[in-house]
Amino acid sequence: MTPAAVALCLLVALSGCVAEPEPRGLSLRDPIVEARRPLRLAADWENSGVLVLGGDELIEHHPRVFTDLAAAIRGQATLVGLVSDASRRREARELLTSAGLPSDSVRFLDVPVNTMWVRDYGPLTVRGSDGATMLIDMEYPSLQRLAGRRADDLAPLRLGKTLKLPVVAAPLRADGGNLLTNGDGLCVASTALPADNVSRRYARRDVRRVLADCTGCKEVLFVEPLAGEPTRHADMFICFLATDLVVVARCDPAQDAVNARRLDAAASKLSGIRTSRGPMRVHRVPMPPRIEGRWRTYTNVLFAGDKLLAPTYSRVDPTLQREAMDVYRRLLPGRTVVGINADTLSLRNGSLRCIGLNLPATALEGRRIEP
Repeated sequence: MTPAAVALCLLVALSGCVAEPEPRGLSLRDPIVEARRPLRLAADWENSGVLVLGGDELIEHHPRVFTDLAAAIRGQATLVGLVSDASRRREARELLTSAGLPSDSVRFLDVPVNTMWVRDYGPLTVRGSDGATMLIDMEYPSLQRLAGRRADDLAPLRLGKTLKLPVVAAPLRADGGNLLTNGDGLCVASTALPADNVSRRYARRDVRRVLADCTGCKEVLFVEPLAGEPTRHADMFICFLATDLVVVARCDPAQDAVNARRLDAAASKLSGIRTSRGPMRVHRVPMPPRIEGRWRTYTNVLFAGDKLLAPTYSRVDPTLQREAMDVYRRLLPGRTVVGINADTLSLRNGSLRCIGLNLPATALEGRRIEP
């Protein structure tokens, strides 16, 4: 090894840098991408065959949520945990066994991540004109990278490599929790999305252009986020259940007049949308009042097989919670609605959808996944 190479290795070691090639995704103009246009962003309910969890933090700090999800999803979909090493897999299996579940209820991939918020840093799933799946890697906000979440930022590329799925880099800063679709060309995000891209000198039309290019979104609707809610994500108050069916939260104007108006405005905007199946049908579910600064939501749901997993909370008026669950049962007669207590997640400003990422069942075909 030359003196220069020795010096470079020493510099890397002292700086704490990782001496590995920088992973890269395909560009939007790559021939592989161009050959599969038009692209279409898949809706959550379409990709209900596989549910990916950011395992390490969830296993360590939210074990009850982890085992409750495993129990609810068993036999409905494949549950995959992203873990850092074999010791974390053993810990997860012990949790499953202690909960009376088979130790193979969850499959594991060695894809290290910093946090459990896989919906935000994980890839978006698009389908090409040939039906093939590709993963879209949005730029994870630079603030998160500076906060020591480099592994989160690299997760889409590492996941794509593991599953042998092409990953396409998109020139847009976006959290997955702030991008919803009806699967029919309509995308919804809060106004935080264009705000996060001001440093790129993007106007709203530029954000719409990039989304159209990488996800096939034909219409992008921006709505105001909840005032004071830290994530500013649309999935805290909106969820699509079908191409022409959406649920929007509502809150008591006597308790929160500002957000009551914002939620009503979002519902009004969505009610004017036309879809390939007719006018958008908008239904409302209650939003529990804040308690000790915690935001709780019933729209932050997960799809798994024929089940809809909806968050529930302690210290909530039972009538309010029952109303929310009844709305989903009425609107989705073909699915079983299961409540999962999300108290500990709400302490971290999140809920169920925040910790799960939907992939099509075909994503695991022919892939060896550790039990």
